[in-house]
Parts: sequence; structure tokens; C-alpha cells
Amino acid sequence: DVWVWVDAPANNADQATQDLVMSCYNVASKYKSFRTSACMTNLGANVALLMQVDYLFNVAKYDAVIQLCDDLILSPNYIRNVEKMLKVFNGDQRVGMVSAMGSRPKGEHDQYLDCYTAMSHQIGIATWKDRWARWRRHVHSFVDRCSNGDTDGMKELVERFGANIDVTGYSCDALLYALMLFEETIPVSTVANCLKNIGKEGACSTVEMYNSQGWDSMPFYEGKVNANYPTLNFFTDALFKLKQIRNKS
Repeated sequence: DVWVWVDAPANNADQATQDLVMSCYNVASKYKSFRTSACMTNLGANVALLMQVDYLFNVAKYDAVIQLCDDLILSPNYIRNVEKMLKVFNGDQRVGMVSAMGSRPKGEHDQYLDCYTAMSHQIGIATWKDRWARWRRHVHSFVDRCSNGDTDGMKELVERFGANIDVTGYSCDALLYALMLFEETIPVSTVANCLKNIGKEGACSTVEMYNSQGWDSMPFYEGKVNANYPTLNFFTDALFKLKQIRNKS
């Protein structure tokens, strides 16, 4: 099933921008295979993502969800690769999310998978209902607090997860990553990079941000990933590394 969620434009958007956003909804609505939903007011990336994933798990009753933001080019095998990873790690509660957006050279880690994913990429994540439920109580409370201007929320995140965790603006990917560490679950990505970001606007999807993370240097992989279950030391090494990140200030 394909769900298309269209957020409303910013509250101060001019008429041309409003018309452009509505045209996105109109185009998506023409495809009968899509389930299309539009917001009446702008929610922003954080709240929109939380509401959407909550709805898909708790109302639509899906067991797993693959979430993608706009401004992306997908490998022809992206969905197939991620679905395979969802099956491989379905029963392993140590894995919090999976993706097929590699951000490290293949030779550094496991032959097929990269357990040291730097972030749980908001622009391409997949997770299960039971894993989402573990974070939900945490992430909603943090979003509520930051929405009300609670500066103690930022201080608490820094104290818990280390100053090197970028939670500027409480970006949803940073929150998910921090909360996965809190639950000691691991974000797992393929070494192969099956996503390409071509965004030109927006705080979370600029080409500059994409390039600064080094993702532009990763070859765009269009084939199928051999996502076998990883080697014995995979989780031991990954959890140790992630705890180091969490405790580093």
C-alpha cells in the first residue's frame, strides 16, 4: 500500500506557494493505487511524521512501515531491499530501524550491512509496530515539550545522549536516533546507498546538508542487496559504539 501525505504550506505562504502545494495533492490523487491525505494546517516535519506513523500503525494496523520524505530518487530496488531487511531483522529487538542509505565505505564494516549508521535518517526509515511503540511515549513527550518552548528538553537530551547528538530544532531524525539509544536499539543500514537526495529547499533536505554528511560521495546503487543476517560480532560492536556516542560529551 502506498500512502501519500501532503503537509499544508507554511502559515505565511503566499497564494502561489499554496497553489503549488495543492497541485502536489491533486497529482497524487489521480493515482488510484495511492491513498492520499492532506493537512489543513502546516504541522512541520516532526509532528507530521509522528502523526503519520502513529496512524499507519494504530489506525491502519500495519505491522511495518517504510517512510520516505520528498526530494528523493529511489533505486529501482530500494523497496525490495528494505523489505528484505525488515524480514531479516523482524524478530530481533536489538534493531530499531532499517534503511538502505549507506553513509560509509563498504570496507569499514560488515560485508553487506553497516551497523554504525550515524543517524536514523528521516528521509528514509523503516520500522516495525512493536519497535515504534517502545519510542512513542518518549518521542511524543519531547515534541510536546519543545513545542511549548521548554529549553530543559534540549538540556536533558544533551545530558542523556551527548552534546555531539544534533538535536537543533528537535529534528525528528535526531529524536528517533536519541530515543533508540535510550532503548539500546540499533539503527541498521545497508552499506549500499540506494537513495539520492536532490532537495533544494527545506532545513532537512538541502543539497548542502546532503553533501556535508558525505552522502554525495557514496555511489548510487541500483541492484539488490544481499542482506543476510550479519556476523556474530555485528551487534556487540555496534552497541558498544553507540553507547560511546551516547556517553560522549
